[in-house]
Amino acid sequence: MSAGTAVTHAELNLSDKPVQLYQIWIMPREMERKPRYVQKDFSRTTVENYLLPVASGFGPGGALEIETDAVIYISELQTGQELGYSQKTGFGVFVYITKGQIQINEESFQDFDQARITDEPGLVITAQTNAKFILIEVKL
Repeated sequence: MSAGTAVTHAELNLSDKPVQLYQIWIMPREMERKPRYVQKDFSRTTVENYLLPVASGFGPGGALEIETDAVIYISELQTGQELGYSQKTGFGVFVYITKGQIQINEESFQDFDQARITDEPGLVITAQTNAKFILIEVKL
């Protein structure tokens, strides 16, 4: 959802199953844009030991388009597996761990922890247990 010039919305789970919801606010490239909404089901896409771009202002194939200088990734990392990530100059990285334990460049994180990273060009993310997380790279 892009709030643009303003929207009214409410989150509602009509299922009897629990839902996880992320509400992320990222500044747009341009102000006063029209509000818009789009959705896509990524549940059948492989995210195991891989960073899958799900929303991007730079157009990686298959990701939802967002009107900002950012990319949102999801991943499920199996115990002992690691991913490398190169942070772009002028960008920050936000990592939110939804389940499990990971290590980012020697720092440990677990369920519901978050990391805000700047000025660290090379990241190594290692799963200490099976883990799920989102990684957001956004222009500072």
